[in-house]
Amino acid sequence: MKSYRSPKMPEAYARMQWCRKQFGPPFGGNRAEKGWKWTDMRWHRNGGYLFFKEERDLVLYLLRWSNEV
Repeated sequence: MKSYRSPKMPEAYARMQWCRKQFGPPFGGNRAEKGWKWTDMRWHRNGGYLFFKEERDLVLYLLRWSNEV
């Protein structure tokens, strides 16, 4: 599965809250449910980066945060 990585985040909390508001929870639902997969996620954070399943979500993120990257 292809994913799209954002630039490294200097301050993660505000960006994570924004992503939750725009795209929903990172795991697209309840991770405790049986049978959830990484491919079910619309976005997630790993190692100071955000990864987006859809390129359009990355573009929206970059438009919002480009002056702070």
